[in-house]
Amino acid sequence: MLSATAQRHDFNFITPGGTSRGVLTTRPGWIIQIFDTSCPSVRGMGECCILPALSLDDRPGLTNKIDEVVADINHYATHYHESLSEWPALRFAIETALLDLSMQGQRLLFPSPFTRGDDGITINGLIWMGQPNDMRQQIEKKLAQGYRCLKMKIGAIGFDDELAILHEIRKQFPVSELELRVDANGAFTIDNVNSKLDALHPLHIHSIEQPIRQGQWDHMASLCANSPLNIALDEELIGITHPPQMRLLLQTIRPQ
Repeated sequence: MLSATAQRHDFNFITPGGTSRGVLTTRPGWIIQIFDTSCPSVRGMGECCILPALSLDDRPGLTNKIDEVVADINHYATHYHESLSEWPALRFAIETALLDLSMQGQRLLFPSPFTRGDDGITINGLIWMGQPNDMRQQIEKKLAQGYRCLKMKIGAIGFDDELAILHEIRKQFPVSELELRVDANGAFTIDNVNSKLDALHPLHIHSIEQPIRQGQWDHMASLCANSPLNIALDEELIGITHPPQMRLLLQTIRPQ
């Protein structure tokens, strides 16, 4: 017999994260613990963590849903995938906690050379939006740490300033030495997106995430078909929770 608890735990940013939707300083969250009542000292842990005004879970009823899941964890432990399809952050918490419990609460979900410290995972260094000098400092720090791929948030401080920073980076580091990606978080409009993509093209940008706001499938499909840059989807995927929807979205937009 399983039992569960939920405790509110907000995650505060060490450095505020700027995006085209505003500046993030905290992420509301809940820590979910699941345990077998015959051995309550061994607990699996998962986090339900949301982005305000963006996550699908960020809506009235979340705390009630968490309470419901915790109270009926024996049902949700076997039906969380389908029962919580409209609550992805909470579903993630339950799935993670169950995996952790199956590994005896070691906070080790998938043993690998990475978790043993024998190997690394190559990722990009994320550059948050901010004042130009602040962004330059972020870039210098990431390069000094050995990153060879940077992803820069764009679309908030002024495109000319952002473009100038990217030109500075590319002048110092050719494409053979540094991969550049950009994330617009839907900041561009139908009227200006093509000119902005054309301006980014000479910089040998690897890809751009979500150049226009989500929900404009036909416009996004046209962009993907004609853009000089590879396009990746991000916010476009929010709320697309069922396989038929997923297939239709990908078949319609056909992102690179």
